Amino acid sequence: MALTKAHNRMITGAQVNVLDYGADPTGAVDSTSAIQAAIDASLVPSVNYSTVFFPVGIYTISSPLLLPANHSLDGDNAIIKALSGFSGVTRNNTGAGGTTVLDSLLLFLLGDYNDIGGAQRDNAFVGRGITLDCNEVTTSGIYIERMPYSTIQCKVINTIAGGNAINIGPYCWGVHLDSVTVENFSENAISLGEGANGITITSPRIWGKNKTGVTGILLQDLANVNGLAIVGGFIEKINFGLYVGRSNGPVSVSGTDFEVCTNNCITVIGHSGDTHQATVGIRNCYFSSVGSNVYAAYSQVSVNGCRLRSGNNFETGTSGFIEALNNHYESVSPTIVASSNVAVDVEQSWTPTLLDDSLSPSEGQTYSVASGTYSRSANKVFFKGIMTLTSIGTLGTGESARIGGLPFSSSSTANTQSVINIGFGTGLSLPAVNAVSGYIGVGSDYATLQKFSATTGSSNMTVSEVSASGTLIFSGWYTI
Repeated sequence: MALTKAHNRMITGAQVNVLDYGADPTGAVDSTSAIQAAIDASLVPSVNYSTVFFPVGIYTISSPLLLPANHSLDGDNAIIKALSGFSGVTRNNTGAGGTTVLDSLLLFLLGDYNDIGGAQRDNAFVGRGITLDCNEVTTSGIYIERMPYSTIQCKVINTIAGGNAINIGPYCWGVHLDSVTVENFSENAISLGEGANGITITSPRIWGKNKTGVTGILLQDLANVNGLAIVGGFIEKINFGLYVGRSNGPVSVSGTDFEVCTNNCITVIGHSGDTHQATVGIRNCYFSSVGSNVYAAYSQVSVNGCRLRSGNNFETGTSGFIEALNNHYESVSPTIVASSNVAVDVEQSWTPTLLDDSLSPSEGQTYSVASGTYSRSANKVFFKGIMTLTSIGTLGTGESARIGGLPFSSSSTANTQSVINIGFGTGLSLPAVNAVSGYIGVGSDYATLQKFSATTGSSNMTVSEVSASGTLIFSGWYTI
């Protein structure tokens, strides 16, 4: 047994040093053939399961390095860099038919492309001592398929549009991406394909600033990725942070920093024809997005204990539902896109006032008590409050009385979907046979108080019927 520099990874056999096979660490000579010879030698019976080791330096290659078995690669600050004339390899595509050109620097592939029935090869490894520099000529640093239980720790930089910097292809269950770094990419940083189940991504470092990558972590449509856990790390300067396509999940995200996403930090998309709808649990994350921090359609998303910058905090499409619990919002209250299906447990405060028909909040009335709280679920607002007047001021005594200062303006359907109830009132000059209730009008942020008499019917309550020592306790709900 030998303990190599592969960051305490225990292996059998000896290291295979690429320099011993003629690789050039200065970057001046094409080292493709030399490195491939070292890779091929690492699995001969005499040194089975050895680590292919790259001493410090730059190693240029002109075509993909083919790793058909569960190889281990690591280095000492080594860079594997694509030459400007880099060309991919053509493989039969068992999924779509025809052929596919693959241009990954490291190609963990046995036989045809997308061969989900191919031989299983466990425990491939790429250590954090290696940087894969795509040099603005290739779309991908790593393509790996049919290799469960593998570990990837390296860095991938400078990819071009059209692919994924790290592509965890079909049937790679139990893969661990540990402190992976992806920088300056044009498309997707990490893509999970069919059957990539039980994947863990810990402390990802995904930075799209210079090229504004499309997606940080992508779960491909219909990939049936189950049990993905993302823990810690950051995804920044990008279009979409995490994108969960159709028929994937559950997904768990914890302690991850999503910043400066030009669209959404979290996007979960399903479809009416999906065999199951995605469920995504998000805890203790930080969100900053120009679009919506969290978006869900045909899916259920739980957001718990997170900090959300101002903007569109939550948005849902068809059959989407977001439950938001115990979060901190930079704005006074969570911003929810209209008609979204969102349940928020946070109670926020608001200050009720007594208004007349002029709707002026500053006509001299004063209060010994004026407080209220509200919560919001989707487009429905629940509120309650109390007011005790000490002076009516210059309110017009013959005008209708209203409770002002409601936290949101009502929707166009407010008259038929809103009501307030006066739970208790003192200091009101109303006969005992009168009852007081109220309603919120269309597009308004106030409630009109009404009295009801068995003899005269319903009418607006006037300001004169509330004395300078009047107390109102009320609650209600309305749509926005």
